[in-house]
Amino acid sequence: MYGEEYEHRATPAAELYSKALSLGVMSKAFGMAGLRIGWIACQDQTLLKKIQSVKHYTSICNSAPAEIISLIALRNKDRILARNNQIVRENLLHLENFLQEFSQVFSWVRPQGGCVGFVKYNKPESIDQLAERLVQDKGVLLLPASVYNFSGNYFRVGFGRKNMPEALQIFRDYISKHYEY
Repeated sequence: MYGEEYEHRATPAAELYSKALSLGVMSKAFGMAGLRIGWIACQDQTLLKKIQSVKHYTSICNSAPAEIISLIALRNKDRILARNNQIVRENLLHLENFLQEFSQVFSWVRPQGGCVGFVKYNKPESIDQLAERLVQDKGVLLLPASVYNFSGNYFRVGFGRKNMPEALQIFRDYISKHYEY
């Protein structure tokens, strides 16, 4: 998703294994959260029928306005994806600078694509405690690994929003004030 330096693309899971699912949604790459429009690919037709049955059980149809907005976005995908990829590339640089600056506090493995990463909090304190203080004191929301039923001192970070530099500055000020590194 980042640009020319990331020309390689991972093979979709649905191509690698007959029961694997590959999901696509309008919320991430297109930046259109809330539309609830997406798609599933799978080689296993029986599994797809089961998924379709569950979908029909939970809702009769998609939102017509969401479908129309999604169609408009898909017809303009080159322009929308170029804009969103630029935001992600710039934010990734900001995030990497932040993580380098606080390398004693945080570490990560840079994602190969997408706009989400998993950052390790390298302090003995629980990431849940830091996340709670940070949202109460500064209004910055971290999603600790416990939210994903994952053990470890990690948090999820999304870097697809335009306000990422401002959020990182608030986080930077907080970390600088509360930690020696």
